[in-house]
Amino acid sequence: MQPGNDVDAILSHHLTAVVGLGSIAWAGHLVHVAIPVDACLRLGMDPEGMGSDVLALLAAVPFGDVAGRILVLDWGCTDGLVSWLGGWNPATGSLWLTDVVHHHLAVGILAILAGHMYRTQFSVGTAMSLLLRAHRATAVNSWHAQLAINLGVLGTGSILFGHLILAVPAYPFLWIDWSAELSLFTHHAWIGGFFIVGSASHAAIFLVVDYRSGTLPGLERLLAQRHTITVHLNWVSIFLGFHAFGMYIHNDTLSALGRRADLFGELRIPDLRRATAVNSVSTQVPSAGNHRG
Repeated sequence: MQPGNDVDAILSHHLTAVVGLGSIAWAGHLVHVAIPVDACLRLGMDPEGMGSDVLALLAAVPFGDVAGRILVLDWGCTDGLVSWLGGWNPATGSLWLTDVVHHHLAVGILAILAGHMYRTQFSVGTAMSLLLRAHRATAVNSWHAQLAINLGVLGTGSILFGHLILAVPAYPFLWIDWSAELSLFTHHAWIGGFFIVGSASHAAIFLVVDYRSGTLPGLERLLAQRHTITVHLNWVSIFLGFHAFGMYIHNDTLSALGRRADLFGELRIPDLRRATAVNSVSTQVPSAGNHRG
């Protein structure tokens, strides 16, 4: 892959059309579909039994002529559309949909603006080759290297999304649907794991087939220390593994003895108040005796 106008045009197109317009389109979907449906669900109505005309009416009532008021810079009309409330909606257990609209609208606008950074056939913006030259970097002209980088980024993003969809649910009522949450996390964790394994595989193929000595000195210095890095990762993995296994043994043993109050739980550690009380008594009794003497 040559770092010329083709790459710049691809970056510009993806940022502007795919990310920017796609994010704004999703914000529109939230406004015209998700928010009215969410209102129906919170009122105990079934959206499937209602016609599209009723949903369109629900979407239009709170907002009025938003497009016309935006054209005259009347930003107050977006109060019911875009918000910055923060936290979770107590009725649905998820993020406020108006906050999600705000997020996607802002990301879409920023992506459209960022799409004009890269030079295309109109000679507007900065060429990727100039950016790489300014930072003293070189484009990796290997499909295996490019695939390794993209698979690593996509795999990491997939695993992070799996965690975030549990910790910060963006879909209404998702937090009470445990089977859906577990399925979403398992799906994204496994997909991310496969992508990261593929990233390592193609990175190894790049080093064996396409890499030329002296091209990436930083990578060569890292590989020169591979034995030290491997040894440290080895004992760190053993350390974490034994501690995790030890927690299982601890919980199983105390559960068999009927001491469930002393188990390691998701939100607490074993009750240490008795040990703390014993230590405090042992330190206070001698001082009290000396005082009486």
